[in-house]
Amino acid sequence: MTVKNSRLSIMTLAFALMAMLLMTGDAFAANTINITVALTAPADAAYSSSTNLNFTFTPTSNNSIVNASIWATWEDGTTFAVNQTNVTEVINATLNGINVSETILPAEGAYTWNVEVCDYLHECSQATANRTVTFDRTAPVVTINSPSSLTLCSWTPTGTVTDTNKYSCSFTDSLDGVIAATLSGTTCTANAALAATAGAHTINATATDLAGNTDNSTIITYTCAGEGSGGSGTANPAPLPQTTTGTQTQPQTTTGVSSPSYSLPSFDNGNIVGRITAGLDMAKARVSQIINSILNMFGMH
Repeated sequence: MTVKNSRLSIMTLAFALMAMLLMTGDAFAANTINITVALTAPADAAYSSSTNLNFTFTPTSNNSIVNASIWATWEDGTTFAVNQTNVTEVINATLNGINVSETILPAEGAYTWNVEVCDYLHECSQATANRTVTFDRTAPVVTINSPSSLTLCSWTPTGTVTDTNKYSCSFTDSLDGVIAATLSGTTCTANAALAATAGAHTINATATDLAGNTDNSTIITYTCAGEGSGGSGTANPAPLPQTTTGTQTQPQTTTGVSSPSYSLPSFDNGNIVGRITAGLDMAKARVSQIINSILNMFGMH
C-alpha cells in the first residue's frame, strides 16, 4: 500500500469515526430523560383516619415508564426511604395510584412522602416538592355542660372538647334539631341562645377532628314548660284567675244615674185615645188626672 493510499484510508476511517460519534450523540440526545411527577392526593398537609390509603399521581415522560414507588418517612418518622412500589402498570401521562394497606401505613403522627417514577433506562425522578400527611385515628372526647336549670326554655348550650387535632362541634336537640356552635380552644359554645320548643327535650354535643373522627357526648334532658316556642328563659305564665272581694261592684255609667220613665194611657172624654211616655213627676200628675176623670164619669167628684 502506498503512502497516499494509507493516508486516504486513515482519513476515511477518521470520517467514519466522526460520523459514528455524531450518530451516537443524536441517539443519546433523543433518549435524554425528562420525567415529571405531579402529585394529586392526598393533598399537602392532609389529615387521614384511614387504614387503607390511595396515593395518586400523574407521571409524564418521553420514555416508557417501568415503575413507581412511594418514598416516605414512615419507618422511623425521619428517614426518607422507599415504602411501597406499584403492583399495576404505570401509564404515562395518566392518573395512577399506589394503594397502601393497613399493614404498611404507619402509626399516628405526621409524615413526609413523595412518589418516584422510573423509566426503562433506569432513570428516575420525583415530584419537585414533598408532601406531608398526618394519620389520626383517635376520636375527640366531648362533654356537654348541663344548664343551670332543667326546666327552662331559653339557654346557651356549652361543652368541652379534648383532642390534639380538634376541628368543629355542634349540638343536637331532639325537638329543635342541630344547633350550630363555635369551637374556641377546648370550649364549644352555641352560636345563639336556644329558644326551645315546649316539651321534654334531650340534647347532646358532637365533636369532629381534622381527620374526620367524631364523638358524641352523653345525653342530658330538660323541659320547656312554655306554650309554643320558649325563649324568655322561663315557662310562659298562665293567665291569672279572676277573683272577687265578697261584693260585686255595680257597673259604672258614663252619663250619671238615669231616671225611670213610664208609659201611660191618654184619655179624651173618658175614652183612651193613645199613650204617652212621661217621667216620674209628669206620671204622678197624669195619674191624678186619670183618677179625676174616672170620678167625674161616675158623678163622684
